[in-house]
Amino acid sequence: MSDTGGLVYVVDDDLSVREGVASLIRSAGLEAKALASGQEFLAIPRPEIPSCLVLDVDLPGLSGLDVQQELVRSGVHIPIIFLTGHGDIPMSVRAIQAGAADFLTKPFEGGHLLDVVRRCIGEYRKYNRQPQNQLNDKLMQEKLCLQDEARSAVSFAVRLEERNRIARELHDTLLQTFLGALCHLGVAVESLPPESQVKSKLDPILQVMEQGIEEGRNAIEGLRSPDSRPSDLVVALSAVRREFSTAHGVDFRVNVVGQQRPLRPAIQDEIYRIGREALVNAFCHAAAKRIELELEYVGGGLTMRIRDDGCGMDPQVLDTGRKGHWGLTGMRERAARIGGLLKIFSRPTAGTEIQLSVPSGFRSNSENRQLQVTRPLI
Repeated sequence: MSDTGGLVYVVDDDLSVREGVASLIRSAGLEAKALASGQEFLAIPRPEIPSCLVLDVDLPGLSGLDVQQELVRSGVHIPIIFLTGHGDIPMSVRAIQAGAADFLTKPFEGGHLLDVVRRCIGEYRKYNRQPQNQLNDKLMQEKLCLQDEARSAVSFAVRLEERNRIARELHDTLLQTFLGALCHLGVAVESLPPESQVKSKLDPILQVMEQGIEEGRNAIEGLRSPDSRPSDLVVALSAVRREFSTAHGVDFRVNVVGQQRPLRPAIQDEIYRIGREALVNAFCHAAAKRIELELEYVGGGLTMRIRDDGCGMDPQVLDTGRKGHWGLTGMRERAARIGGLLKIFSRPTAGTEIQLSVPSGFRSNSENRQLQVTRPLI
């Protein structure tokens, strides 16, 4: 076998999948051994050559996760690529915490699987060339790093589900009640003659209710947005403008300084929330002609600045917030949660600048390489 080759074990109880994956691997110049169960894989002798394991999660007898645990208990180090047709976040987190190299969802793209297999074969060679004490230290560091990221991913998923629940409740109760009241009031106003004094008094009330409903929709969109939010923070924040039909006359500019880097999901979500709140306030309340968003990547940190040339904020509101409104309080709480520093500069008629500085939160190379749940490519 050449130095560029390797042996790939394919364990799947579905014959067509098993043989299809094995054939794909052989077409790339690698050796493949197809097996139907986890017990069969654990029972066969395995030569000490560069290798990896492509392992189905849902197997008869021992599941894929059970096989992984058995290998860990036995002290066997072989990179594992999990395949599943119905994976979820807790399952993927459990696999990654135990040291899995990747977690792919069926149907998967063949070229991507081959890329992951080649990476795993390369890592096998690298690990087995190191002295054992260095290898153990490196494995422990990577395991601790992945466990921390996995806990963060679970926490993020729980918070996301809670936000979706709140969004559903707001839509089904408060927003629907407002819409019903607006419809009834609109019908009543339309039935009045144009010259009616009562009509002139009710029209402003209709406008206030319409504004309240639009703000409610924006709030619900903000709660639900992580489901479809792009992984690119710049793209996600730039899209906020499209939510405001009244913002056509605003000069909105986005500027990125330095090399953009991927953030941990929980950190990025908090930064997005703070940025979104600041942009919504600028578009809705500042009466600004120009709004700027700047993301500066310098060293190990990120600084986000949102500026407008609008009406500014009253000093008392800036210090204590407006009664019954929690936007500024929520921004400060989110910044503190991720170890960031939030500064707000504003005065009446002179505009507002909101600056968030986050000293860390970027994904490490090992996190980018190993902690990922790959979506199906159809």
